[in-house]
Amino acid sequence: MTASFQDVRPDEGTLLLRWGTMQLPFTLDVEPKHTLTLSEADAKPFLGASAFRWTGAPDSVTPSKVSLAYENGMLMGHWAPVPFPDVANIVLVRITDDWFMVGNMQNGKLVDLMDEWVFEFARKDGRITKFEAWSDGDHLDGTATRE
Repeated sequence: MTASFQDVRPDEGTLLLRWGTMQLPFTLDVEPKHTLTLSEADAKPFLGASAFRWTGAPDSVTPSKVSLAYENGMLMGHWAPVPFPDVANIVLVRITDDWFMVGNMQNGKLVDLMDEWVFEFARKDGRITKFEAWSDGDHLDGTATRE
C-alpha cells in the first residue's frame, strides 16, 4: 500500500491511498495558519493604486500598476502588467500592522502563500504613502508609491 498527498493547499488537501489497482482518495480540511480575511475598516487605508518600480530598473522602464481592493472580505491586489503569472491576482495576508505576505489566488482559492515575499507599507499622517516588496535575505525587490 502507498499513500501520497495531492492538491495540497493551505486549507485542504487530498490523501490518496493505493493498493494494487484500487485507489481511495480522502479530502482533508484543516484550519489555515493565517487568516485571509480583514475587516473593511482595516483594509480601507490600503485601498487604491500604486506605481511599482523594481529595484535597479532604469527610469525609462514604465512602472507596473498595483491596485488594491476590498473583495469578499479580503485585501486583494491586481497587478498590471503582470511581472509573473503567480501575482496577477493576489491576496495580502496580514503578518502584523502594515506587513503582509503575498498569496496566490486561483478560482477564488488560495493556492500558495509566498512567505518568502512580504509587502511593508509606510504611512505619513495616518495615510499609506508607499509599500516596499522584500524577499528573503532582506532584499528590497521594489517600491510602490501611491498614485
